[in-house]
Amino acid sequence: MNCQQLKEAFGLRCTHVGDDVSYLETNLSLPHYGTLVGGYVQSIGRGRIRISDNADTLFEAIFLGVKPTAKRSQAVEKLAKQFGVQISDAGEITVSCAEEDAAYFFSRYVEAAFTIGSATLDWYPEEATEFERHIAKVLVASLKGRVKRQFQVTGASGHQLKFHFAIDPGRPGMSLVQTVSAQEDGPNWTSVYTTSGKMIDVKNANPDTRRMVILEPSPSIELQRARTVLAETAEVLVYESPAQLLSRFAA
Repeated sequence: MNCQQLKEAFGLRCTHVGDDVSYLETNLSLPHYGTLVGGYVQSIGRGRIRISDNADTLFEAIFLGVKPTAKRSQAVEKLAKQFGVQISDAGEITVSCAEEDAAYFFSRYVEAAFTIGSATLDWYPEEATEFERHIAKVLVASLKGRVKRQFQVTGASGHQLKFHFAIDPGRPGMSLVQTVSAQEDGPNWTSVYTTSGKMIDVKNANPDTRRMVILEPSPSIELQRARTVLAETAEVLVYESPAQLLSRFAA
């Protein structure tokens, strides 16, 4: 199929990129840098075409910091299977079909590429805030050998939950610690709700695990509201000084 035929079939922007290969671009953007979802459409003979992302979807995620793992590969393969497309060992999303079925399979391909691209958002490394970095310095310097950063545990939901810090990981009395930074108008409420959800999941899985949230102080009345929300699932500390914090973890 040439670009003119593809334009007529899909009503999308089409660019001829090589012998028997055209690129179709949709108006649907991936939730990364706003990259538009598209696909390379190649005639492979006998009235059949091959649709591919040339591994762009997963390459972009890796470029932005996502680390490939066997478990993540399995999750991506499962998503691809749900949409009836294949994913190669190199991360290329593909599907082949007869030309007359192109509209249906291109739609399935776009759904798959968007869903897989969206799923990688959960795997992006979380950029540490200035407040988290400050707390890290205090804990690591004073609790030598007792602190592990970006510690993961399995919640009651079966999901892997990542916490900013674990104190005495793997030992009786282990503490899971999460920080919540302040914004101009008070606590970061997205972080408050996310942290609350993690703490509930851990509490349901192992109620004996100590759970602590460290709030960055702010003058807003919202700080007390955040404290109330978080107090239902964890010990809450409004940070004042290194001494105040370290007193909570005295050996």
